[in-house]
Amino acid sequence: MRKEIENSIFWEIDYVKKVKENTQKVEENLNKVQKKIADIILIQETLFKCIKLLTLKYKLDERDKLIKLKDRLLAIVSEIWNLSQESQLKVQDIKEKTDKSLSLIRSFYDKTTKDPLTWLWNNEFINNLIQLLWEDNRNFFLVYFDLNDLKKVNDKFWHLAGDMLIKCFAEKLVLLFWEEKNFIARIHWDEFNIITLEWEKKLISKLNKLDLWLENSKFTIQDESWKKHNMPISVAYGYASNKEVTNVTDLIKLADKRMYKNKLKKKQLNFKENRLAECISQ
Repeated sequence: MRKEIENSIFWEIDYVKKVKENTQKVEENLNKVQKKIADIILIQETLFKCIKLLTLKYKLDERDKLIKLKDRLLAIVSEIWNLSQESQLKVQDIKEKTDKSLSLIRSFYDKTTKDPLTWLWNNEFINNLIQLLWEDNRNFFLVYFDLNDLKKVNDKFWHLAGDMLIKCFAEKLVLLFWEEKNFIARIHWDEFNIITLEWEKKLISKLNKLDLWLENSKFTIQDESWKKHNMPISVAYGYASNKEVTNVTDLIKLADKRMYKNKLKKKQLNFKENRLAECISQ
């Protein structure tokens, strides 16, 4: 599925790959030709030895004919060799150009579809993907994630710490969701999306695993004095199915609305837990 989406967005990659494959086939054929020419040269050397022996036995005019035959054979073989060498250089040139084209296309593709910090898909890719799936009438879910308190981490420590937190969360999403039917993206500073074609039960199971991991995990960072701090990671999320709405805009709004509802619920829960901890300590 992922390859189909990539090809539909940037089909030139496959085209250039085919060109490269064809040049490789041409190169293989040229190598075979050169091997044959090398065999011809060996036969020619044997023939020249025979001609040399014959010239000693024949009259002068017959000797001249044999020498001319030898020169003609030499010229033909030499011409074939030169042509094969020129073809080899041309093939090498094509290979270098196709390699460069592939590299440039891949670089452009990565820059326009990938988030530079996490190397996940970016907002542009996700928007294109949603549109493609919608037009194809595929069943899918949009999951909206928002990291809580990222600003506090940046303010208390520095933006590098915030980047580390984002990357840590992104790695966990990849571990949980990196399958053919899932597309993970960082769409904004502290916001992530997942487009999934999985069943809802499987999606809920993975989200529950994510909650469990967050409850039992701490994010370790170092401040400017290299002192380590263990920080909790908190995230709110909400999801919606394309079958619940009539357009893409409403799909995004519904997932976003449910994410904020989840955020409020978790904040209230954290507040109650903190109050309970204060009461116990008193």
